[in-house]
Amino acid sequence: MKRKILILTSLVILISTLIIGALTLFSYIYSDRLDYGVDEELFRAAVGDGAVSYYAYDKIGNLSQVWSDNSYGGGNWCEIEEISQYIKTGFISMEDREFYSHSGVNLKRTVYALFNHIFHFGSRFGASTITQQVVKNISGDNELTLRRKINEIFRAYHLENRHSKEDILELYLNIVPMPNNTYGVKDASLMFFGKEPDNLTLAEAALIIGVTNSPTRYNPFRNPEAALEKRNRVLYAMLDNGAINKKEYELALSEKIILSPNTDRSISSWFIENAREDVLSDIMQRYSVSLPSAGIMLRGGRVMLTMNPTVQSILEEYFENENNLPYEHKQGLKYGMAVIDNSNGDLVAVIGNGGKKQGERLLNFAKVPITPASTLKPLALYAPMLDSEKINSATIFDDIPIYYNNTDNGLVGYPKNSPDVYEGEITLADAVAFSKNTVAGEIFNTLGEKSIRKTLTQSYGFKLTENDNYLAPLALGQLSGGVSIIDLTRAYGAFANYGVIRNARSYLCALDRDGEVIVKSDKSESRIMEKDTAKIMTSLLLGVTERGTARSVTLSDTVDTAGKTGTSGQNLDKLFVGYTPYYTAGIWCGYSDGSTSVGKLYPSHLKIWDDIMKRVHYECVNDTEIKGFDKEGLLKLRFSSLTGEYTENTEDSLIGYFTKDNLPIGYISDKEEY
Repeated sequence: MKRKILILTSLVILISTLIIGALTLFSYIYSDRLDYGVDEELFRAAVGDGAVSYYAYDKIGNLSQVWSDNSYGGGNWCEIEEISQYIKTGFISMEDREFYSHSGVNLKRTVYALFNHIFHFGSRFGASTITQQVVKNISGDNELTLRRKINEIFRAYHLENRHSKEDILELYLNIVPMPNNTYGVKDASLMFFGKEPDNLTLAEAALIIGVTNSPTRYNPFRNPEAALEKRNRVLYAMLDNGAINKKEYELALSEKIILSPNTDRSISSWFIENAREDVLSDIMQRYSVSLPSAGIMLRGGRVMLTMNPTVQSILEEYFENENNLPYEHKQGLKYGMAVIDNSNGDLVAVIGNGGKKQGERLLNFAKVPITPASTLKPLALYAPMLDSEKINSATIFDDIPIYYNNTDNGLVGYPKNSPDVYEGEITLADAVAFSKNTVAGEIFNTLGEKSIRKTLTQSYGFKLTENDNYLAPLALGQLSGGVSIIDLTRAYGAFANYGVIRNARSYLCALDRDGEVIVKSDKSESRIMEKDTAKIMTSLLLGVTERGTARSVTLSDTVDTAGKTGTSGQNLDKLFVGYTPYYTAGIWCGYSDGSTSVGKLYPSHLKIWDDIMKRVHYECVNDTEIKGFDKEGLLKLRFSSLTGEYTENTEDSLIGYFTKDNLPIGYISDKEEY
């Protein structure tokens, strides 16, 4: 038995020596090749004022500050001297008892953890030091690979060689993950107890320390019993490590959890929150850092927004007044709305839900993927067919179901119109105006799923799944993954901008505290359809507001207003995306459970859109003469709504716009060019 123990001990010593030797050799050969620049930039950025200022241009072009923020992604910085000693000794007791004696890596614990992983002779535990956790939180890299772990080890060595223990601990305490997507002990202290972290009791400090192991599981707001149990384990670890004495331990154990969150903190607008997320996401992507690290890089800096403060205020004032919304909103009906400036393609206003915004990091229903329903038809079907000159406004289609399914109630046609009315032969103009599903199905069969998928993914950037290969998702807009109202509004901007799609930026650039550009959101645009196609598509969508499914919209009495309605299956979503020569705006309403029917609402989403956009145009359009949509180069012709043939008879005729190469049947000579 003694011989076996001796052999096993010798084996452990040999393997440990080999591991340590390999790591040492690796450090000489490869450590200089690692990029430590990001780590140094984060330490540099961690000094000074943490507030981020947000600026926007008003409707007459003046730049002014609209928000100041120091709360996101580690931005709410706290100096080490301002942090309770209980917090510091508690984290060290729980996470890294040899923090002040090692050089960034605890080799003994690392080797022991490796053997434990191989031979399973004890419970699993983490071998990472506080310094290694700083590296992991900075990079956001949680990949379970040997290469990542080795990189982490040598980056930890580098930090220890360049920075003091106090600096490393300070950074750790300011970026450690907390519940509700917050970071750092100051955010946690304010969130749970409404006090600064140097005023925490021992029990309160222990609770915050315990939360970090699993911010969701130990969130005291949601799981008070689990949070209490974890707090007590932290207290025992502090006692065991000599950080507190027996009396302090027993008094803290008896202290009840009393949460007193700070309720005086200002709440940012939906637009600020959306732009902040975009900025931090772009920083993370460009510099390959984690969210708290991106927040640190932004500390003390400035963000230039695309927001129009007047338009954003109009939306906020309207949606915050419960009298403007239907009664169903109080029962859980949600809203999302976005407005884009057609002159530059930038996002100028966002609403993430109805009612007054109650906090930060709430679910933004302007960004949540929703079912686009019939609003997808012009993008996926009509515009591509017009662009290839396979159809025009006067093309005749059969308004009858394409397929018939044999059911207990007899033959049932598919797809069904809503309302369930079929008119036989109709023109494309009527099919668009009255949102005929049967015609959409016929065009789907003509284009084919591959062509439609290519249009939606490459032209508009929509993300489709493997389930989106059929008529329902691609022709009727029942996409399994959905599309956000912001992305849908951006897509319709291509019609307003005569075939060119833009990226709907929420910000222009972000600067660090020294005024250096961290990230820029450059304007991007690409032509996805011919200019004449966009003009003709607009003429068809004008029919929706003039005589079709959105004829209740009265903005069209003042300015040209085109758009498309949408209602998903079982009436779960209601949408409208409309545009004028000045703005494109989309609105959605529905329930977050995805299974509750919206039903009939008053005021409807169309009335809400109409009320808001009338005020937007009244306050923000300064043209002495309101401009209309450009129809230059198109032929303005009458055609029969019954046969689609060119006619000069006005009784049953419609007016449409055509290119010289794609004309209604029966038109011979040039008539009128508009």
